[in-house]
Amino acid sequence: MTGNGKKVFMWIFDNNPKVKQLFPCRDKEGDELLKDLDFKGHASRFMQSVGAAVDNLDSLETSLAPLLLNLGKTHIHFQGFKPDYFDSFTTAMLHVWEQELQDRFTPEVEESWKTVFEFMMGKMKDGYTIAKEEEMNAKNLANGTSLTT
Repeated sequence: MTGNGKKVFMWIFDNNPKVKQLFPCRDKEGDELLKDLDFKGHASRFMQSVGAAVDNLDSLETSLAPLLLNLGKTHIHFQGFKPDYFDSFTTAMLHVWEQELQDRFTPEVEESWKTVFEFMMGKMKDGYTIAKEEEMNAKNLANGTSLTT
């Protein structure tokens, strides 16, 4: 599965170079990028998340959503990250899955995977938004400003 994760990130980096600039491997290309430990690790962790979604299809809200929310929250620490970057992942994953599955990538299969990917990215966006709001509230409290005034 890590191979598919690499393909997803390569597609994103090719189609949205701003995303690549957020990664420590931003200056690497081709084989050097594919062999980079940070890149490989991120691709592997990403695919583990996809695997966890599949493993928990019957309990996404209770089993996986909290993990995805927390993962989304961590993205506020990446200078320059924008929540719409998460959308690139849904597009990239569908592209890679279509390439891998070929004629088995029927409209029904596409719709099923799209639902899973949109759920995952939606929860990560929610987590990012929550973290940004918490950060803003903490700054307001530190400055003696209340959001209710």
